[in-house]
Amino acid sequence: MAEQSVYAAPAAQLEMPDTTGTFGGIDRLQYFLISMGIGVANMVLTFMFVDTPAVAMVSLIAALIASVYLVVQRLKNIGSSPWWTLAFIVPLLNLYIGMKCLAFPEGYQEHKQLDSTAKIIIGLFIAVFALAMLGIVAAIAVPMMAA
Repeated sequence: MAEQSVYAAPAAQLEMPDTTGTFGGIDRLQYFLISMGIGVANMVLTFMFVDTPAVAMVSLIAALIASVYLVVQRLKNIGSSPWWTLAFIVPLLNLYIGMKCLAFPEGYQEHKQLDSTAKIIIGLFIAVFALAMLGIVAAIAVPMMAA
């Protein structure tokens, strides 16, 4: 048996485990870009075929199916159950699921930690929601004050 010097480098392999892509699905950037693409494609097809409502309706149904598939894939990536996709039917809960899909990092359900990107996105989401509520209150209050 050979003696090992106390000054020799350790022989153990120190590697970081590869945790990327262990959840499957799509990440938040892909979710954002694909959902924007679906929205733009749906608007273009709707305006192109505005005279034929059947084609516009088929375009809308195709966009809805693609969006549901997209949300299922994103929820898998977060670590949530894909059944949460049904929450898009419930008002206000759909905003939470949309924010969750847009902001939460991969594997959030396991580590429960938000990165700086998620915190910025959630802050922007809350700011836009607050501005929308302020606009609704102003739209109701201003005509009442004028009367």
